[in-house]
Amino acid sequence: MWKDKFIENGLGSEDDTFPFVVIGNKCDLTSLRKISEEEARQWCKENGNIPYFETSAKENVMISEAFMEMGKGAMKRVSRDAIVMPTSIRGAGPTITLDDKSKRTRDYKKAKKKCRC
Repeated sequence: MWKDKFIENGLGSEDDTFPFVVIGNKCDLTSLRKISEEEARQWCKENGNIPYFETSAKENVMISEAFMEMGKGAMKRVSRDAIVMPTSIRGAGPTITLDDKSKRTRDYKKAKKKCRC
C-alpha cells in the first residue's frame, strides 16, 4: 500500500519505473526481527523485483551496496526521462528554428555591418 501511495502522491501518475529499493536495517539485531528475510524478499519479488538489502549502519554492512543500487536506478531513470528539444517550432506564424548556429552567425554579421556604433 505504501508503494502505491508514494507513486500516487509523489509522482502524480501510475509510474512503475520508479527505482525503489527496500532496505532492512539493523540486521545485526536478529532477535528483534518482526519480518524474516524470506518474507521481505518475497514481498520485493511480488512487487516488481525491487532490490532488497539487509544492512547494519552500526556494523557498516551492505550500506555502500544499497546506495550504489539507488544511484544506478536513479541514473537509469534520468537517462530514460531525458528531454529531447525540437529543432523547430511551428505555430500560426512562420517556423522558428532553434539553435541554427550558421544562420545566427550570418544574421549577427549583417546586423553588425548596419550598426554605426
